[in-house]
Amino acid sequence: MAFASSAMAATFNPALVISNDNMRAYDSMSQRDIQAFLNSQAGPLKSLSFARHDKGTTAAASTIIWEACQAWHISPRVMLTMLQKEQSLLTRKTLVAGDHGTLDWAVGMGCPDSSPRVEKYRGFGNQLWYAAQRLDGYGEHKNGSTIPLWKAPYVVIAGVKTANLATYKLYIYNPSIGAKTPYGDLSGQECGGNANFWKIYRKYFGDTFANPALRPIYRLRNVNNGNYLFTTSQAERYNLMKTSTWRYERVAFSWDTSVTTNTTPVYRFYNRRIQQYLFTASGKMYRWLRSSTKSATWRFDGAVFYASSSPTSATAVYQFANRKTGTTFLTTSRGDKRTFLNAAHRKKWKYQGVGFYMAHR
Repeated sequence: MAFASSAMAATFNPALVISNDNMRAYDSMSQRDIQAFLNSQAGPLKSLSFARHDKGTTAAASTIIWEACQAWHISPRVMLTMLQKEQSLLTRKTLVAGDHGTLDWAVGMGCPDSSPRVEKYRGFGNQLWYAAQRLDGYGEHKNGSTIPLWKAPYVVIAGVKTANLATYKLYIYNPSIGAKTPYGDLSGQECGGNANFWKIYRKYFGDTFANPALRPIYRLRNVNNGNYLFTTSQAERYNLMKTSTWRYERVAFSWDTSVTTNTTPVYRFYNRRIQQYLFTASGKMYRWLRSSTKSATWRFDGAVFYASSSPTSATAVYQFANRKTGTTFLTTSRGDKRTFLNAAHRKKWKYQGVGFYMAHR
């Protein structure tokens, strides 16, 4: 299930596999997001629990992943990619038992090529915890790591001039490019090593050098009634995509969480009677829908993201309302705007102007 298929055409660069920010984006997925993502995959992790690294208690795989990432400030997207890269645990349905058990060595932690496996790292909880700890420490002399520091402009490892710290960490963990030149987009290659990491990450989570502060706002459409839903929640997106009712269309636009002018809440309401969603940044509309006469019909779902009220250095978000149901359509695309303004669509959709702006760095 691709995050952004349009990003797949980029060329693999073995010296820059992933950005430092994306390696460290530990808040890019909540525990609920991780669970929903696992639920959407064919692999077994969606329904399995494991002992934590300290052996005191057990927890769901999603919790094990999330706790390790929070503790060591490593992105859950990185660790999910590692689970697929090392043991195909996002997609495989048959597990290996015994000394080389698939789950016991889930991310290949403590599995050197030329010596026995390290028992300390056996077990899913240990694998995730200590792998995240190692990725945190490599090249920074942290957590007992004695690996040489990474220094700009590059450090050579496995014949690669690693051009940032995050890429250096990946090569310390697995000193293999894993692809043949010319690299291209790698779509026609069976890859291993860090090329495979790059391919897997991009398949599920998009560009490895995207700004992690940019939170995509997903657009889904109800195939039964034409209702549109906009959400920043990865968990909600994955859960709805599993139903026969909702169809994921694309990333509608993005919310830059690092921009201080994006402070205007965009509220979501759900009409219980006609099962339609409405989105508004209008304080007046918000107060009206939350009034005692309307709240019985309109369920308040909270602020789903934050926007700007100023057009300065910002992108306009055009707003349309369905004339019959009141459901909202939002877009930054001028092509969408022209389509919804043509004669065929004007009968169904009323243009409400610029609903708000999305400011970006």
